[in-house]
Amino acid sequence: MIPLALVLLQTTANYRVTLDGGAEGTARLTQTRRPEGGKTVRLVATLRRQGSSVEVRSESTFDAQGSPLRKVQGYGPPGKPPLHETIVTFDAQGAHAVVRERGVPKATDVPLAPKLVRANAAETWFVLVKPSPGDVAKAWTFDPDALEWVPNQTTYVGPAKGGHLLRTVRREKTGETIVDDAGLPVQVEEGGMKLERKP
Repeated sequence: MIPLALVLLQTTANYRVTLDGGAEGTARLTQTRRPEGGKTVRLVATLRRQGSSVEVRSESTFDAQGSPLRKVQGYGPPGKPPLHETIVTFDAQGAHAVVRERGVPKATDVPLAPKLVRANAAETWFVLVKPSPGDVAKAWTFDPDALEWVPNQTTYVGPAKGGHLLRTVRREKTGETIVDDAGLPVQVEEGGMKLERKP
């Protein structure tokens, strides 16, 4: 049995997923508020294209200010250990990544200059704080695919159909997310991918 306290801190939603190129599938996202503040977001997606399937898993943990604490991302055949997995931890120096390719690990350190902000306030919006339309959050976020820090800017545009519209600019590309009053995504459109929450 799941403790009641955890149930009250945890929310889950299911999604339809479509990608450019014809792939489609389903995803399940679980957002857990941490007792000391912050959150952990887990996503498990199964994508299908031309008769083949792949399972993508990710887990990101942030503190109460939106700074990253841990990030895990991997993919492989559904129901089996991932063929490729990246595990990232963070400290004052920056990011420390271990990439496992078919089980073989390789470690990489990626420093971030102390003057650069990594606390992404947008990760706290509607989870811990309620932003005002026009609020902007700027931070350097870690890309586990490229193994590098990239500048990220998120703007709370304002209320939208189904929730609240956030617009994010990363690598000169714009993505849009609609979240509900608990900060859980209702719809995500970014980088050729679209997630739509199921009823």
